[in-house]
Amino acid sequence: MPSSTEAEFNEGVAAIEAANAAKVAEEEAAAQERARLDCEALIAAGIPPETAARMSGYNPPHPTVGD
Repeated sequence: MPSSTEAEFNEGVAAIEAANAAKVAEEEAAAQERARLDCEALIAAGIPPETAARMSGYNPPHPTVGD
């Protein structure tokens, strides 16, 4: 059985890893939202949607099979 110090260390590492994963997910969501807004602006300016998506880096979510 690990000592309390080792257990505390492992809990701390797990908490840091969870916080890092949450931050990465938050940043990815923000980047996707910026790309979506850029894509919409390009479409509003007359750029075809497929080209606007490529130019903006927007990758819209795809529906899952069965939806």
